[in-house]
Amino acid sequence: MIRRLIRFGWLALIGLLVAGVTGYFVVSGSDEIPGHLLSSLLAFGCLSLVFLCTLLYLQGMARLVRRTVTANEVERSFEDRHRALRRRGRRWALAGLGAVVAVSLTGYPTHLGRWDPQVHHVLFYASLVVSGLSLWRLGPVVRREEELVRELDAAVSDGTGDSISPGTVG
Repeated sequence: MIRRLIRFGWLALIGLLVAGVTGYFVVSGSDEIPGHLLSSLLAFGCLSLVFLCTLLYLQGMARLVRRTVTANEVERSFEDRHRALRRRGRRWALAGLGAVVAVSLTGYPTHLGRWDPQVHHVLFYASLVVSGLSLWRLGPVVRREEELVRELDAAVSDGTGDSISPGTVG
């Protein structure tokens, strides 16, 4: 499921690119702003959803791993490996979220003429790069996270026949 959300993030990044292209057709004070505004809000909402859900997923998996390791007396290395993955994933998700929020917050003041449009343009390009890089780096983190949970599930179910997950992870 979370990998599908990362793929959805790539589509949202394309939406952000479309919003940027429509923004270049907006002339200050014109009536062309609704198209740019709607595409920008849609891309912002979708990318924010992806990054926030990834943060929640990593936090939830941390709790699952910690409780499973404690309850089943499994090796602590699972918890250490997950902590490193969570730290890496959290950094990238927060970077992507911060970039998208920054470009969104500068749109309205730019439209009103209170900010130089170049600031908004630079933040837009930076947001494209940072969000793309974040999505690219979050993919392997999520895959390794799923592998770690499968390994933990196998370690827990080795002697008992019990499993921590009723189906497949992802």
